[in-house]
Amino acid sequence: MKIAIIIWKLDISGGGQRQALELAYNLQKKSHQVDVFCCYLNKEKCYPNIINKLNVYVISSEDLERTLKKKLSFSKKIISKIKNYSLDAENILLVNLIQKRNKTVKYDVFNYHDSKVFMIAPFFEKEKNFWMMNDLPSILDIKQRNNLFRKTGHGIKSIFKKIVLVNKFINTEINLNLYVRYIGKVMVLDERNKNLAKRYFFKNSTVIRSGIDIEKFKVSKKQYNLDNKINLLSTSIFFPHRRYEDTIEALNILINNHKITNLHFNIVGESKTDPEYYSYIQSLVQKYSLKKDISFLGSVSDEKLAQLYKNSDIFIFPNTNQTWGLAVFEAMLSGCVAIVSNGCGAHEVLTNKQNAIIVKEKSSNEIAIAIKHLITNKKEMEKIGENGQSFVKDNLSWDKYTDEMLKIFRS
Repeated sequence: MKIAIIIWKLDISGGGQRQALELAYNLQKKSHQVDVFCCYLNKEKCYPNIINKLNVYVISSEDLERTLKKKLSFSKKIISKIKNYSLDAENILLVNLIQKRNKTVKYDVFNYHDSKVFMIAPFFEKEKNFWMMNDLPSILDIKQRNNLFRKTGHGIKSIFKKIVLVNKFINTEINLNLYVRYIGKVMVLDERNKNLAKRYFFKNSTVIRSGIDIEKFKVSKKQYNLDNKINLLSTSIFFPHRRYEDTIEALNILINNHKITNLHFNIVGESKTDPEYYSYIQSLVQKYSLKKDISFLGSVSDEKLAQLYKNSDIFIFPNTNQTWGLAVFEAMLSGCVAIVSNGCGAHEVLTNKQNAIIVKEKSSNEIAIAIKHLITNKKEMEKIGENGQSFVKDNLSWDKYTDEMLKIFRS
């Protein structure tokens, strides 16, 4: 098959980026012709060991600058189909880039991998359009809408602002549904997003679990409590739904209240994605005097990440409103015991106290209890770690994910 993988940005190392690139690479290994298209690209920062093996096309930064200055909207072809809504400048150029390449290649599949690029679907044949809906478009998220309402303040002026917001929400929902009409099939990573696709877009979708590189993160024999320290780890690009504050609050309970001082927490993740949230997390560290107990490592290479997984005892994933959670399974494969919030999709396939610890979302107290229980019950921690490692080996791989995607493409 001739397949176009389309994603908004490949200039950071995140779960969505890894998933799209691993799919492209594994499709290529199975002798399919694959091209990757994006709006932003930095090969040094986005899984260079994978991306350099692929054909990647990116829109021209010069063209983008010119397009932004002209404030271009839809082409005449699309205005006749969809009104009152315009494409981002990036998507306009992305369409041009793909169409130019498509004249030569004639793709069988256009596979969109986030909640922005799927909006170019009307430019291509519906039966060839496949959307991997990793997340609902953020403007539809109830929590984000509530935050926008809170920012309008109080008084008469705020009433007007709220009316404007409601109108925006209604129009956006209508317009997004017009785009989704041109999607042939929708795939999701978990049941939560399956329900959201049905609720907002009236679309049936197929749940396909993400994969993992078994060889890259596999540890033959896990050693816990290295250097008499309990090493905690979280890896996520900085956004409010990552809920780093829950783990920091939990550390405050354990270190300052219960005087458990042999803990250290490493945080891996790009902070420039949300500087305001990053500053908030830093302020909590200052507030609880935890600077010596927490390290912010920023983005790291795959090799460094694998080493961090190997040297960590407990992996904490407190995310809420989060689809799947690839990092959870990378950590489990490395033998870490995963403490996972029930606000993320990963918990759907895990069994509490058997192959992971599942805690209530937004509960620093439950995270603190889970950490304390594990470090005072070493044999149980080792057993859960072993079970978690076996679960990932037996159930998840990029090869399996690729085969499931191919079934959908061919159906």
